[in-house]
Amino acid sequence: MKITGNAMMHQSLKNLVPMKKDKTEVENNNADPEMRRQLEELQRMVAEEQKYQKRLEADQIAKKIARGESVTHEERQQLQGVDSEKLAKAEQANMQRRALSAQLENATTKEQANAILLTGKASATKMIEKGEKEFGELLLAAIDKAEEDYRKQKKSSQHIIPIDGKLIKVSDPKPQSIDIRL
Repeated sequence: MKITGNAMMHQSLKNLVPMKKDKTEVENNNADPEMRRQLEELQRMVAEEQKYQKRLEADQIAKKIARGESVTHEERQQLQGVDSEKLAKAEQANMQRRALSAQLENATTKEQANAILLTGKASATKMIEKGEKEFGELLLAAIDKAEEDYRKQKKSSQHIIPIDGKLIKVSDPKPQSIDIRL
């Protein structure tokens, strides 16, 4: 039997095993009622811990989908089995991330980009306030990923070149023509 969960639960189950002499004795009606109650409580705790672990894994998979990261067919099926509604919300958040990324690509100034990001984050926060906490959190994860991608893309497209002993930022690494007159 594989035991997952926190260390305290793991240790409790390990300590319980040496106490019982025979499995049939515990299952027997003549077994100590207190011991049987403790065993049932520990089994309930293990079952709850397993459910919690599945929900955590489902949350991680949903966030990967919302951020546009690749997920395996098995991960998608696992999320579908645990919470099909969460899968739909993650896919919707991913679609909104793509739309936001397209808007950011079309932004011509930093101010426009910041306004787009701020609007997206505000709408995600409103979703959380309206009671759509799960979707709002997925949307925030998607927006954060779009912002990260935008910042990386902008940072990589800027180059610093020396001109007349000064370092100058150039957004386009391949200028069409440079006219330097001596």
